[in-house]
Amino acid sequence: SPEPAPAGAILYFHLGQAPSAEVRLEVVDGEGRLAALFTSDSARAEEARGHRLKVDRGMHRVVWDLTYPGPAFPDDAVIWGYTGGVRAPPGDYTVRLTVGDAVQERPLRVLPDPRLPDVTRADYEEQFRVAMQIRDSINALTGAVRTLAAIRDQVGEVVEKAELAGRSGELEALADTLVDRAREVHELLQQTKNRSGQDPIRFPPKLDNQWVELYNYVTGPDGYIAGGPEGRPTPAAYRRLEDLSAEWSAARARVDALLSNELQRFNELVERLGLPAVVIPERGRLVS
Repeated sequence: SPEPAPAGAILYFHLGQAPSAEVRLEVVDGEGRLAALFTSDSARAEEARGHRLKVDRGMHRVVWDLTYPGPAFPDDAVIWGYTGGVRAPPGDYTVRLTVGDAVQERPLRVLPDPRLPDVTRADYEEQFRVAMQIRDSINALTGAVRTLAAIRDQVGEVVEKAELAGRSGELEALADTLVDRAREVHELLQQTKNRSGQDPIRFPPKLDNQWVELYNYVTGPDGYIAGGPEGRPTPAAYRRLEDLSAEWSAARARVDALLSNELQRFNELVERLGLPAVVIPERGRLVS
């Protein structure tokens, strides 16, 4: 039997000749937000969490799965639950094809599910708003985890350089305090004992997996142990969002305090010793 059509919006474009410049296909919503990106530039695709296009002369088919980019996670994260994109609400979108300086646009309309006549446009929009809020909180938490891990790694490198210079004694106490505090906060945010796909059974979930469970409930696909009802989130989802937001706010305050206090004191001493300071990555993503 024939294969079924791909699920989503099927987009076709034709190139009269092999392109010498980047080919970019974007889906933009009515408020100018980028819903999806397909590009032949691998670096841009990775940076924007888009899809890589392999292009040449001729006809091409791209399938947009009707989702916005989903949350990002640390490379070593073991996550149970839906980690895909945020479902796009019904509405009018624009598909924009850019090849060098040439730009073409076409309209695209996403229709509501006809099987759910009681779900209004406002319900879909609210579901999208909450799902994006949850996704952004997960991204901010991931940025904090990456920052804490990078601080611990860099502190170790600085201490090694201090040992070679015979100055480690002055740094050891501050280094130990900074690493211990960073580890404490990290373990609030992520279950660091997880190594395999079955470990979430053995060890209690931390804040990242709890956020993912809510994300799954609000925007995940319906099915066995996956997803909640389509449309406006339930009252329980709002209550859980409030609880997790309060927990994340408290944890984020601890991250900020560590950066402003322990890390700053460590860097001040490091600079006096003529050693490279610890650089804070992902700083801009600590705020959701």
